[in-house]
Amino acid sequence: MRPTQEVSQIVGAFRPSWLVFENFIPKEHVNDLDNTQVLLTEFKSDITNYGDGTFNSVVLAVTIQIFYGFNLSESMLLAEIELMEKLKDSGWLTISSEPHYLDVSTNTTKQQTKKNITVEKIVEINELKGE
Repeated sequence: MRPTQEVSQIVGAFRPSWLVFENFIPKEHVNDLDNTQVLLTEFKSDITNYGDGTFNSVVLAVTIQIFYGFNLSESMLLAEIELMEKLKDSGWLTISSEPHYLDVSTNTTKQQTKKNITVEKIVEINELKGE
């Protein structure tokens, strides 16, 4: 399973009303400012933890971009904290959480609030092989 797929399942279960996409937001959803959308992209996939002449694990990272919809009826900050807790429970640690900002590319009269979070997970090679 790709890292973005695993994070997608966690985010989708966390807030089923949020639209979750991997790698790109489909054209038909780009101008949807009412619904919260989440874009997941793979940030890192690198080897780590060397031993016995080889590497023993990989570090995987995913960038989570949240485009908050105008119909959001909850606290953005509390939702983000809860999401980071859910991800942590699944082994994904938050390594970066940038400040909120307005996405000026969305519209000339209304801008969506955007949030970027990066999470990472170290996976042992034996886990990947199913050993």
